[in-house]
Amino acid sequence: MKKQYLGSLVLFSGLLIGLNIPNQVDAEGESGSNSSSYPLLYEGIGGSGLDTFGEWFLTANDGYYMPFSNAMFIVDQGKSLQVDYKGDNTGPMSYAIYDEHFSVPAIYTGDYTNNTVIDLSTYSDGIYYVEVSIEKFIGAPVRPNTTLVQVNKESIDINLTINGIHGKYNPTSVDHSSAKEGAVIGWVIKGENGFILEGTGNVTPEQMQTLGDGKYTIETTVTGKTMHGNPLTNKTNDNFEIRHPESTTLVDRPINPESLTGTKKIENSELTWTIYDKK
Repeated sequence: MKKQYLGSLVLFSGLLIGLNIPNQVDAEGESGSNSSSYPLLYEGIGGSGLDTFGEWFLTANDGYYMPFSNAMFIVDQGKSLQVDYKGDNTGPMSYAIYDEHFSVPAIYTGDYTNNTVIDLSTYSDGIYYVEVSIEKFIGAPVRPNTTLVQVNKESIDINLTINGIHGKYNPTSVDHSSAKEGAVIGWVIKGENGFILEGTGNVTPEQMQTLGDGKYTIETTVTGKTMHGNPLTNKTNDNFEIRHPESTTLVDRPINPESLTGTKKIENSELTWTIYDKK
């Protein structure tokens, strides 16, 4: 569901001044109000003042929308958004995307119009700042009215390792790990006929020994929290097989046998035999 928030920021010579980035914001799901209004500011020759001509609107298409804070919008886990200016006395618009240090030059700059989607889906994990500006004229040209969106992109990794001297045949255990602090790892092992076993952390040798012959899939899920306290999750899976070779020996009769027959359970296994005397 799309949510909109209103707000603005004062821009000083293209650089962000005095921004205090919060390390963590308490949040559950979509936080903040559907339509919270914040006063718009502009920087003119005489200093900052109220902009009475319009308002900024943020539409975040995904992720978690945090309360307006530190004179900027905050979007957690957002991949695409749009920032619209609605009001009078509008001029050309532009936007720029900066890294977490607000380094110059910007990662990307370009022209902008209302209802244009800003796509950050291809960007790697990190904090980004999306700056949208509009030229306004009040008698004489003034600096752009500018608003800012902080976007946190964060993922959680999961590693799954099947252990055993024969690889994925008759493994002895399964190890899981994640570099994310506080990550919780859970797994489910399913056989050809459905659910078999579940647990958390690593799969121990004792747990593996409870599985009979057959083909299995292990599905692993890791969960954690973003820097803003919102949920993170990732999934992975792998396959393994348990098969133990077994054979039987059949003697046609105990005295003066004419034949000895061996059977094997695994079709593509090798069956060999040796006859010993009584010693």
